[in-house]
Amino acid sequence: MSSEVSIKKMSVWFEKMTAREYRKGTVIPEFRAVRRVVTDCLRLLTGFDDASIAYDGGFVVSYTASDGTYMEDQPFETLSDGYRVVIGLVADIARRMAQLNPFLAEQAVARTPGVVLIDEVDLHLHPKWQGKILGVLHELFPLVQFIVTTHAPMVISSVQSKNLRVIEPVDGGDGKYVAVSPDDETYGVNAGAILREVMGTPDKPAAVQDKLDEFGQYLNDKEYGKAQATLRALQNEVGEDNPDLSNAWAAYYFAVPAPDA
Repeated sequence: MSSEVSIKKMSVWFEKMTAREYRKGTVIPEFRAVRRVVTDCLRLLTGFDDASIAYDGGFVVSYTASDGTYMEDQPFETLSDGYRVVIGLVADIARRMAQLNPFLAEQAVARTPGVVLIDEVDLHLHPKWQGKILGVLHELFPLVQFIVTTHAPMVISSVQSKNLRVIEPVDGGDGKYVAVSPDDETYGVNAGAILREVMGTPDKPAAVQDKLDEFGQYLNDKEYGKAQATLRALQNEVGEDNPDLSNAWAAYYFAVPAPDA
């Protein structure tokens, strides 16, 4: 699904349904269902209980911002890419459900099963949203199976490992790949561990890791002066509150022999 295509189709459909409601002078149940799920999406992602979306010659959203300011009828185009991508995606899925099953009326979204494929579900999303997006989609579309790709640790951390598949090359497989589940649980695991254990990617810059490795070698060789100098140099670069640095200092003080009484 392309987000821009989704938004364009959503706009055309909303305009058509808004005009139909105006002509008939009555609410169209399946249209109400779509509006409701889009509004619910906005509320779930932002935490704005009074968030709403409407069509007035174009999409407009209203909500109370974190500073208490009421933002009324803000043009959809002025929203961040993250808002637009998610709202466009949710509205397009809901629209398809309403068009396929109009006889379900206001229950079209809640009662329509399906399978949805989404490439790079984390695209344009703030890390906080990345950790929420799959839970939000499942809550909004309870009978839909979502198959998504991602390179975002926050998305991976929001899913149990039994629901994950890592695509890996087969040794000597001439370009063949296999899908495997991670060995360890991923749900709720911090991003650094996901990068290391699941994605096979360093969780810190190579220069920092090199300094830590250098420190470890000095410590093993009992060259405590060089070990201390290495940590002080690293501290100047990463700051004294860095967790890896704190652990290294703890290892240093544990290893250094106590002075003679």
